[in-house]
Amino acid sequence: MYNILPEEQQKILRKEYQLRVATVTFFLLSGIFICGFLSLVPAITLTYIKNSSYKEELALLRQGVEEGEGKTYTSAIQAINDQVKILALVDQEHKPHQVFDSVIENRGTGIRITKFTYEVAGTSTPVSLEGTASRLEQLLKFQEIMQKTKPFSRADFPIELLAKPKNSEVRFTMQLK
Repeated sequence: MYNILPEEQQKILRKEYQLRVATVTFFLLSGIFICGFLSLVPAITLTYIKNSSYKEELALLRQGVEEGEGKTYTSAIQAINDQVKILALVDQEHKPHQVFDSVIENRGTGIRITKFTYEVAGTSTPVSLEGTASRLEQLLKFQEIMQKTKPFSRADFPIELLAKPKNSEVRFTMQLK
């Protein structure tokens, strides 16, 4: 049908077709651009709100420092420094991993340790152990070995364990020198 038309009509139809394709392309690209912009609106809005809240917070902090509330920051820093000093007082002679290694090396084959607690409290450093002992003799031998071992000054366990000779749960406390 297209070839039957005269050449002038064919040129007019070609121009009209090209105009329609250009119009559809323009509106399609415009629609894509508008959809893309609309999808960015929530992110832009949130960014603007956060920016304004940060500016307000910064203004309040500057105002607080100018009015003398900086003293509270100084006291907070001093409290943190005091906590760091406490950490510096940790017993340097007896490191926890060395104490733990000593306990593991000296425990007998029938003693199973389930909990190890190392506390630093002033001049004394208690070490607490929890676990099970298959026989009372092994527990007594472990106590004797631990009292003779270098970092420990004494090793105690509850006397009621003497009444339970097999598979007793042990709560053992040792004191470092």
